Amino acid sequence: MYRVIFDTTYILPSFGIELEEISRRDIKTLVEKLMKKGINLYLSRISLLEAYLKTISIARKKKIQELFPKAIEGIKIITNDENIIVLDYLEEDILEEANRIMQRHYDPFDAIIFATAITKDLYLLTEDKEASRFIKRKKLFSLNEFISIL
Repeated sequence: MYRVIFDTTYILPSFGIELEEISRRDIKTLVEKLMKKGINLYLSRISLLEAYLKTISIARKKKIQELFPKAIEGIKIITNDENIIVLDYLEEDILEEANRIMQRHYDPFDAIIFATAITKDLYLLTEDKEASRFIKRKKLFSLNEFISIL
């Protein structure tokens, strides 16, 4: 059985940030398929912070007032979703692995998400090409790749 951790990109639509390549509907459809197949869905708590900060940053830069409350709504949507298991990142093994990753990769959010996938032996769903430098190929999928094997 697959145990899958989502990268932050996939929760951004819940925060009111629409992406060209991934719609909120795509994510909802994927989550429903995963649930039907009994696949456990995980998210690092650091992704909630990253999505919150991205939402606030976009709201400020683009002067989109309605995004400010969506930053909080997004956190509520994710944390209240019974289908998503939110994992803490303040664990020694995750932080040690993140330290190793950050020696070659400069995004601390990515490093913690990658480290969580590695230490918890989870499949990582991401569009980030850099992930392949740290995650074994058989444990790494883009959205389209993962949908094709379901």
